[in-house]
Amino acid sequence: MGKARKLVKGISYAKAPKATFALLNPGKTAAIKAASWTMDRISPARRRRARTRAALPGIGAAAVAVPLGVWLGRRIWSGRSEAPQMTAAD
Repeated sequence: MGKARKLVKGISYAKAPKATFALLNPGKTAAIKAASWTMDRISPARRRRARTRAALPGIGAAAVAVPLGVWLGRRIWSGRSEAPQMTAAD
């Protein structure tokens, strides 16, 4: 390898090390990318995050709906308190 090529290679590694490595070592880059993708797909933390993300909107909706439902129910039923009540004797 000539001095000019070594110099260019050194400068390119200094400026953009990931891109230079990917360009000069495509096989290693593909293997690293595949391993990284595989570990991300089978990681237990990934599954746990997905369950948590799916549960959070439901919990948030319940946190808003329950007090709102109680409030609306009290308003509706308090207005009907003057209406005749049905008892077991009727």
